[in-house]
Parts: sequence; C-alpha cells; structure tokens
Amino acid sequence: MYFTTSSNTGTYGAYRRSKMVIDALNIVLAIVIVVLFVALIFLNDHRSLLFPLIFLAGGIDNALAAAKNFMNYNRIGGIVLTAITIFLFVLAVICFRIR
Repeated sequence: MYFTTSSNTGTYGAYRRSKMVIDALNIVLAIVIVVLFVALIFLNDHRSLLFPLIFLAGGIDNALAAAKNFMNYNRIGGIVLTAITIFLFVLAVICFRIR
C-alpha cells in the first residue's frame, strides 16, 4: 500500500515528498552534529553543554531514519533505530542532569 497523491501535472506524491523531507532533515542534522563535534574539540569550557546537544541531535536524526524505515516497511530496521534513538535521548537527559 502506497500513500501517494499524484496528479496529471507531474507533482510528487505526499509519500515521496515526506521521504524527501526526512532525507533533507537527516543531511542538515548530520552537518549540525559534525559542527557540534568540532566545537566540542576546540571549546573546552562548553563541553558540558555540547555533549547533550550532540546526543539530542543524534537522537532526532535516528528518529527520522526510523520513521523512514517504517515508511519503507523495513520493520526490523525501524525497531533497531528506535531503540538507538531512545538510548541517545536517555544519554542526553543524563548529560543535562550532570551539567
């Protein structure tokens, strides 16, 4: 079953468009994670703030990837990524509490 809404004008379906938005968000979040990691290396004073942000961004990135796996009917991959997402969110909460 596909969730598409297509017309004769050549527009993309809602299902395909939502997967493209998830891909774009994954790219943006990957760039944010890399920038935060580089900042973590160089900014010794702000490490207590950067670690939870990295874990939070990684959790959001994995949650989007899990949603895309479920949309593609890849149930096992979605479940694994959901477990990793929960683990990263727990690490982010622990790091925020330690800070």
